[in-house]
Amino acid sequence: MVNQALIDVTNVSVKFFATLKEVAGRDEIALTMDGRDAASLKAALVRELAGDVVDALYEPDVRIAVNQSLVHPPFLLDDGDEVAFLPPVTGG
Repeated sequence: MVNQALIDVTNVSVKFFATLKEVAGRDEIALTMDGRDAASLKAALVRELAGDVVDALYEPDVRIAVNQSLVHPPFLLDDGDEVAFLPPVTGG
């Protein structure tokens, strides 16, 4: 059995914007992650959302922001951080 005190648990809020909100079927979720890194975020999303939704979130043209600053994996999260998934912007 794993000692829970040894696991780094991080709580974050995750927001989905524009078309990603439609894909996820919601605009925000609260996640409890076992860890603080980008891989832990993805694992927590897989536990909460359908596989095709997570695939859409990790398309190459989707941007990730932490506390309103764009980031690229690998990154670390702190307890209480806000993560946003931003779809590509189109225009003319």
